[in-house]
Amino acid sequence: MICPCSVSRFRLLRRLCALFCAVFGCCAIPPARAQDLDKPVQTIDEEITAFAFAPDGRIVYSVRRPYKTKKFDLEHDDIWIQDSGGKRRRILQGEKFTRGDRPFTYAVDKFRWSPNGRIILAQLFTTTLLDDFGKTEDATATLVLEENGKEVKLGGTDSFINPGGNAEFLPDNLTIVYSTLVVKQPRPMYSFRFTNVATGPAGQCFEGRTFLDSDPIPRTNSAVAVERAVVLASQATVPVDVLPDSILQEGGVKIRRDESGALPADASLPEILADFERRKIIDALEAVNWSQTEAAEKLRIPLSTLNQKIKRLSVEIKRKGGAAG
Repeated sequence: MICPCSVSRFRLLRRLCALFCAVFGCCAIPPARAQDLDKPVQTIDEEITAFAFAPDGRIVYSVRRPYKTKKFDLEHDDIWIQDSGGKRRRILQGEKFTRGDRPFTYAVDKFRWSPNGRIILAQLFTTTLLDDFGKTEDATATLVLEENGKEVKLGGTDSFINPGGNAEFLPDNLTIVYSTLVVKQPRPMYSFRFTNVATGPAGQCFEGRTFLDSDPIPRTNSAVAVERAVVLASQATVPVDVLPDSILQEGGVKIRRDESGALPADASLPEILADFERRKIIDALEAVNWSQTEAAEKLRIPLSTLNQKIKRLSVEIKRKGGAAG
């Protein structure tokens, strides 16, 4: 439908029509109708514990499935996929899913799809019986499945990341980043690890650092995370020697030196790297007569980055001509 005013032979009327459309929306397009909640697009009449939408509109969901053995009452959730047309198929029968030789129960907490919609990450809260006296252990783990229900053996080893929660795919559809619990009290804190579908477990991200929470930024390799330092001390007053380097260096990197001015034999890796970086910056500044702009160009970094490094590494700036600034 075309608004008659937009094709009027009167210029003023056409301009008024354009202004009205810009402010209130196009008058030629009827308002969108709200969805009738009595007639949903799709329904799944099951006791669902978690679900997630694929990029193409499919829904993966889990259904609570309690069952009994001779000794225990267990829960092993089934996992299903429903397409946009409403057709469903079960890709995992929970009763047949086992791990190890000890009885365990699990409930699905969360799902994540790979960006290409071919692999599913199912987060499970598991409880495993450790002995015949009833001792149990809880854990959060992630099961990696293809869209047809086949388990994805990470690097040809195992499809089960345990422990491992809040798993997310990076845009390459191969790398999986997940968190593991490292501190339980007084508030849970986590570290990040990563694995790869093709090559298997790779290692730790941000080694030595812990986080309270995180949230990935879609379609990027980045995330927003809340970090908290962990300090272990046996007394009410925390001594300086147990503080992490990130705190000690907050106001500038602390580089220890012996009487000759060289690094001590037991220098840590951060001290060695900081000393190397400091010397490179000083060499670049001296080569351009202490012009920070030219030094930044020489080092191929932004001037703002160089200024931050100068402050952090306690580099003493000299005025052109040799006098200290």
